[in-house]
Amino acid sequence: MHQTQQHYRACNLCEAICGLEITTKNREIISIRGDKKDPLSKGYICAKALALKDLYEDPDRLTQPRIRKGSDWHTIDWDSAIQLTVERLLQVRAEYGSHSVAVYQGNPTVHNLGMMTHGREFFQSLGTRNHYSATSVDQLPQQLVALWMYGHQLLLPVPDLDRTQLLILIGHNPIVSNGSLMTAPNIRNRIQQLQQRGGELVVIDPRFTETAALAQTHLAPTPGSDFYLLAAIVRQLLIYQPEPPTKLNDLVEGYEKLMHLFAPFHLELASRKTGIPVSSIQQLVTDILHAEHAVVHGRLGISTHQQGTLCHWACQLINLISGNFDAQGGALFAQPAIDLTHITPGQFATECARVDQLPNFCGEFPVSCLQTEIATPGQDQIRALVLSAGNPVLTTPAGKDLAAAIKSLEFCVAIDFYQNESSGLAHLILPPTMALERDHYDLIFHHFSVRNSTRWNQALWSRQAHQRHDWEIFNALNETYHKNLPSNHTLLPDPSVLIDMGLRTSSLQPDSELAELSLASLKCQPHGVDLGPLRSSAKTKLKTKSGKIQCAPERLIQAIQGLKHTDTETAEDTGYKLISRRDSRSNNSWGHNFARLTKGRSRFYACLHPDDMLQLDVNDEQLIQISSTTGEITLPVRADNKLLRGVVSVPFGWGHHHAQSRTQQANQVGGQSINDLTDPKRYDAVSGVAALTGTPVKIHKAH
Repeated sequence: MHQTQQHYRACNLCEAICGLEITTKNREIISIRGDKKDPLSKGYICAKALALKDLYEDPDRLTQPRIRKGSDWHTIDWDSAIQLTVERLLQVRAEYGSHSVAVYQGNPTVHNLGMMTHGREFFQSLGTRNHYSATSVDQLPQQLVALWMYGHQLLLPVPDLDRTQLLILIGHNPIVSNGSLMTAPNIRNRIQQLQQRGGELVVIDPRFTETAALAQTHLAPTPGSDFYLLAAIVRQLLIYQPEPPTKLNDLVEGYEKLMHLFAPFHLELASRKTGIPVSSIQQLVTDILHAEHAVVHGRLGISTHQQGTLCHWACQLINLISGNFDAQGGALFAQPAIDLTHITPGQFATECARVDQLPNFCGEFPVSCLQTEIATPGQDQIRALVLSAGNPVLTTPAGKDLAAAIKSLEFCVAIDFYQNESSGLAHLILPPTMALERDHYDLIFHHFSVRNSTRWNQALWSRQAHQRHDWEIFNALNETYHKNLPSNHTLLPDPSVLIDMGLRTSSLQPDSELAELSLASLKCQPHGVDLGPLRSSAKTKLKTKSGKIQCAPERLIQAIQGLKHTDTETAEDTGYKLISRRDSRSNNSWGHNFARLTKGRSRFYACLHPDDMLQLDVNDEQLIQISSTTGEITLPVRADNKLLRGVVSVPFGWGHHHAQSRTQQANQVGGQSINDLTDPKRYDAVSGVAALTGTPVKIHKAH
């Protein structure tokens, strides 16, 4: 007789990495609860964690390779699938050159250990410069600023959430996202604790978000105007703090350049650009100056933005000038047990994309370039594509055009356990095991956690014979690939071996919390290990050549000087501005195939201010047509009297109506993709990141 078993591990679906207590019997999941002994989440979980059971049991989840012949799909064995994948990639490489093969990595890459440790090895073996990922429709501007200011793209200061007195969030809705580049389980409770100790939450967002509903202050700037607000705050702070804060005086370079650079961005200009009263902006400056501990944190809303990199630079400067950088209750670097900032930092603009001439970052081009690189003839035109854990047809600009481009490829292989809108266009799908069937260690999000901790996550059970882990798939591809090339290559061991090496290396550091860490020690502590609160560490963690914070990187000087300060209305200022929104029961483009996450009233609808609806002569639940330079969608509309006039909000990640996808529940839910409206030619001039925020659109009543 089989007994029930208790398993403890972290959820890997989002950045909160909440601890789970999972009860199983045989290979069946009986229940999923929060792990009350997890030092970070303390028993909290959200609805998505419960859906891990649905994911495990989902009949649409693939467990064996599938091959497409015409429009028909068939199961094939692993050896044949690996061999065929390598043969086709080598054929394309032999005929057109190594750069004719491209790689796209989706967001789940950083949530899965084997993809992190072994995917990179195979992708580098391909010898192509054409690498793309979800980074360039997400956090790239933040990482670029970190690289330039602090010397490494993973040196991202984290809000000391549990000790701050003033938390300012801009373009960030953690009540829905569970926190982003700010690993903070149970964010609602943390905000309540902030307010109970007399602190204040300020939310800056064009929409009255779920997080704004908890805030004492909500400021709603016109979409795309955020930099003028942030720059005005920097300017005002510099008036009060013309010299670096005393504790940072020996740690900064370029501070003396800031006043000249930000002088044009006065309060009146910011008010005209954003629509926020001068008095409200000045009050925010006063609050920052007077708060015992304050921190500004920006996220996606100002990342996918035409001044995204400038916005994140300004956020860092606000924390620095106000004395809240590397300070308790301010912005601090985390101390992860395995610190990837010891790895050589990335580079920027070592190459430019063949067609659009946008710069690369850490070896990747902006994904906005992918469609043109496939569709434009010439030397190094992309002819084959490896899709790894991504659905760019729904999650990147002009998704319909990208779908057409992928269809034109000579070969495409997807590493994914779903046949979705993107992988369904591939010739082969290689499905890895799902999260609970494999070991896991979070290599990334401990770098952004509001409290230091670590844990090993043991698989609930061994994989079945017909399945393969992601790292096994990559090792098999790599081994077969190198058998056909005149090169020597040693395969990486099981990821657990690499994690043990990383932990033991960390234990050599002087930090007492890390002294006894190893894989064996973590296995003996299934709830995880608390490594203490964030602490001041900038002096030892900075990776710049000078060992100092670069306050005014040269490329950002050029960018701010090139920014027009006029108030002249442009074509983009007319009509409506498009913003996206997330849902707490969705996870980007997936999670829609589970009934428990999609039941109830539809969440796929546009939001408009009632006055805009009156002007359009539409009522709640009537259909509107939204169009842009790249496409159009039709969807129901609902009134939101707290949304700015001239702004339309559409949910992100939907659009499961494509013939190639095989996700029954998601297909029934349907919806349309906001990225059929976004324009790959709108991007941040510094980083090349897609400017999804504020896309100009037209709206009509649907007939």
